[in-house]
Amino acid sequence: LLLAGIAINALCMAAIGVLSYVSSDQQLRQFSLWMMGSLSQSQWPTLAVSASLILPTALLTLLQARR
Repeated sequence: LLLAGIAINALCMAAIGVLSYVSSDQQLRQFSLWMMGSLSQSQWPTLAVSASLILPTALLTLLQARR
């Protein structure tokens, strides 16, 4: 299981490296800010999708933490 996690991490990091390599300067800037957690360049539809994923997950996590 640990080795599978390491392998998946390596594949994801390779994909991030390729995306960084083929990106324009503007895309690379937005990508870097997004990787650091910034949503400042996002628009409302993007934030709505993010919120629809984050809020239920946070609620489930809080409910499971009480057990």
